Amino acid sequence: FDTATASAAAERRVFFLLGAIVEDVLPPGLHGGQLICAQVELGVLDSLIASRLRKLHAHLCAPKAFPTALTCHIFAAEWFLGCFAGVLPAETTCRVIDTLVSEGAKVLHRFSLAVLSDLEHTLLSCKDASSALAALRAGTAAMHDREALVRRAFNGRVCWKLSGAQLEAMRAKHKLGPAAATYLNFTPTDVEMAVRVGAAPP
Repeated sequence: FDTATASAAAERRVFFLLGAIVEDVLPPGLHGGQLICAQVELGVLDSLIASRLRKLHAHLCAPKAFPTALTCHIFAAEWFLGCFAGVLPAETTCRVIDTLVSEGAKVLHRFSLAVLSDLEHTLLSCKDASSALAALRAGTAAMHDREALVRRAFNGRVCWKLSGAQLEAMRAKHKLGPAAATYLNFTPTDVEMAVRVGAAPP
């Protein structure tokens, strides 16, 4: 009985923690409607990759190497929607969520840039979208050094001087720009399938 009671209490705490993260920490509407807010966040991430990881961004979007451009809308949707759960090892995901609760939603962009920075050399050697997606999955699954990832996210060259105010300005730009309009007809199923199979969104 004591074990069952303790388990139920733990599940209750996890449920309310999840609710607090979704309602109070993550950007409003990230999981709602047709995932328009998620597309705005991914548009912001794409702009950050283009400005801070220029060589990688150019490589993933190069038509000769990648007939279908491998944009972050394809590979990073699950990073934002699931806060890296099921992407990074469990112990590393817990550290990401700790930081998320403490610092706010901007850390999702910081950790995304840190992950891509760490895997940049491997991704630059990939010749097609399938191999790049496989490298991303294998690379993120092997990131067991959570403190090293946190250091890269907050002190790494790619993540330096990334403030909440900057992100808000970029969000406003993307809400008025092509990102929201381009993905206006996305449904959760479309996003999920794009992430799973590495196909271009419809």
